[in-house]
Amino acid sequence: MRESTRRRPASPATGILPLILCLVVCFPAHPEAAGSRPAAETAPATRVVEIASGIHLFLHPDATEDWPQGNTIVIEGDKGLFVVDSAYLPSTARSDLRLIRKLSSKPVRYLLNTHWHYDHNLGNAVYAEAWPAAEIIAQAETRRIMDANVAGYPARVIAPGAQPVKTLATLREQLASGKTADGEPLSDAEREILL
Repeated sequence: MRESTRRRPASPATGILPLILCLVVCFPAHPEAAGSRPAAETAPATRVVEIASGIHLFLHPDATEDWPQGNTIVIEGDKGLFVVDSAYLPSTARSDLRLIRKLSSKPVRYLLNTHWHYDHNLGNAVYAEAWPAAEIIAQAETRRIMDANVAGYPARVIAPGAQPVKTLATLREQLASGKTADGEPLSDAEREILL
C-alpha cells in the first residue's frame, strides 16, 4: 500500500466525500441487518444501488452471524474507477469484481480504505491482484493500524476458542444434522449458505 502524496486541484467531485462516508457508515450491510431477519429463502447476495449516474453502492450481506461486512462504493470517472472499501471476505471482493466489470470496462485506479476495520479492507489483495496498477489509499494512521493488525488477523481468527472457530463448528453441526440451532429442518437455501 502506498500513501498518496500528490496534490491535485480541487474538483467538483470533492463534495462527494461526505456522501461517500455517509453511505459507508450509515447504511446497514444488508437490509435485514437493521431489524429481525426473515427465514432464509435464498442465499443473501450483494445488492447494487445506483446512487447517481456513475455512482453505485454495493450493500453486502453479513459475512457470518458474528461478522458484518462493510459496504463498497464504486465511482466511475473519465479514465477509471474509484472504489471505497473492499469488504471483509475475499470471496465477496471477487464477487464485487464481477459486478464492477458488468458496470464498466474501465480499470479500478484507486481503492480508498475509510478505516482499519477488517470488514472494510480484507478484500484489498483481491483488487491488487485484479488491477496491479491500482493505488490503495488510506490515511497515515489508518495504514499504521492496518499494518499492525491485519497481518496477524488470520492466526487470531483460527486460534482455538476464537469465536469464528466456535461459529464454524456450530455451522458444521447444523449441516451434518440437517437442522437449524432451533431444531427445525434446514431449507435448501439455508443448506446452500452453509455449504
